Amino acid sequence: MNEILASGFKEVSYGFRDTAPTLPSDINVKINDYIARVESDKKKQGKTFFNAKKIHLLNYFMNDDSLYLSLEKTDYFTFDYLSKNNPELLTKYSHVLSVGALVLTLDGKIIIGNKSKLNDKGEGEYHLPSGYVELSDLGNGLEAAAVREASEEVFDNEDLMSKIQSISPLGLFNKEYNQPMLAYVIKLIANENEVFSVWENSDAEKREFSQLKFVPADKKSICQFLDSNKIRAHARVSLENFLITL
Repeated sequence: MNEILASGFKEVSYGFRDTAPTLPSDINVKINDYIARVESDKKKQGKTFFNAKKIHLLNYFMNDDSLYLSLEKTDYFTFDYLSKNNPELLTKYSHVLSVGALVLTLDGKIIIGNKSKLNDKGEGEYHLPSGYVELSDLGNGLEAAAVREASEEVFDNEDLMSKIQSISPLGLFNKEYNQPMLAYVIKLIANENEVFSVWENSDAEKREFSQLKFVPADKKSICQFLDSNKIRAHARVSLENFLITL
């Protein structure tokens, strides 16, 4: 089930506490054992083990037209373990925050990508440029995290700021296994051909999208796309919420 946690706000602010939630002792032991097993398996495979720090959405509330987020630290493998074994605990202990970018070209097209084999989840499904918020993003604002994701997944890590006309929040969305996404609408001064040219000239082996679609930003076209394609949950609820604004 997809859920709109908050929408209709014009600004996003947040407070960050540099601590992690205290897990029940029995769950904490299991997570540490799980992390140790993963680390051991990585070493046997000659791979580097890295447990990335993530952002836990502790709480949120609306104040007039502003959304406030209360944030704490968590880590990827705590989220991964709870997702697989105790999903009912995610909201309290590892509600990992991600960002998404609904990118609009100058000629009125929404950029949507088909996820490539590089992705652990969702290969072959359509999604918006998106990803987890990193600790390093907090100093620049959450909208900067959405810009970073669009840059990485569509623009071959090119600096996007010179191509952006405006950035505005769209909504805070959740999906069935409790992983919230803060979505932004990013309007470009670049058209479809310019965007596609940058993406097409990137290294095909490193692309997070195997294909780009440019969906006209009108109700009929968006509804047709939603009805006829396999779309990731966060992208679907983002597009459905964007329809309300048209």
